[in-house]
Amino acid sequence: MAAAATEDLHYRRSIHTCVMDYEEGWQDLVVAMNQSTNTILLQQQQEQQQQDKPQQLSCEWGGKCDITKPLPQTLPLDVNGSTMSSTNAACLSQIQQANLIICQYCVAENAKLLLQSDYVFFEHMMQQAADGTLFVFTETTPRLWPDFCDLFQRYNNSCDQETTATSCSLQVSFNQNGKQMFVIKSSSCTTNINQHVADDLAAESLFMTLQDAAMVERFVDIAGCHQRKIQSGW
Repeated sequence: MAAAATEDLHYRRSIHTCVMDYEEGWQDLVVAMNQSTNTILLQQQQEQQQQDKPQQLSCEWGGKCDITKPLPQTLPLDVNGSTMSSTNAACLSQIQQANLIICQYCVAENAKLLLQSDYVFFEHMMQQAADGTLFVFTETTPRLWPDFCDLFQRYNNSCDQETTATSCSLQVSFNQNGKQMFVIKSSSCTTNINQHVADDLAAESLFMTLQDAAMVERFVDIAGCHQRKIQSGW
């Protein structure tokens, strides 16, 4: 999983990316990728330094992330007020400040454990992310997206029950083949969405076009076919 935070710098963007994974052996590759990127962009970086501008692009290893475990609801602190190490503590810190969260090729391979956990990591992630955060999920198969949509529907239903007028909702869409899912968390989905699109929304609380809703039905069929294969010993 990668979390990226952006900051406006004189009408230009500074992008800081933090990469996390369950396998900590990826750390060396992340460091190498950051070094290669900075080498390629060295001239641009030097020009920015001459103009007293911060580095525009950076990438770092953020630590271990386990999507089958919940996020801590608050960052654990020791007696001195310093952040303590705990499961997914690093994730929580990054999720709360990220503008873009990318989750790639880690859902399907953990499908059984995710189902057993009731997708609690992603439930907490949606709760903790800031308003306006964009999520991008990429997988080899879309068969788990219906479970995620059920999760997002529950989240939106809980938002509807809140008394605040600015409670956040989730808007969901898919790319053409369905292997990428895009989710945006916004407190203004109902007011900022184009009226033509709004007339085409498929669900009361889960903002999704009819075309995307039809894709979810196809994903349900794909998931059912996969389950039948497993039951038949395939």
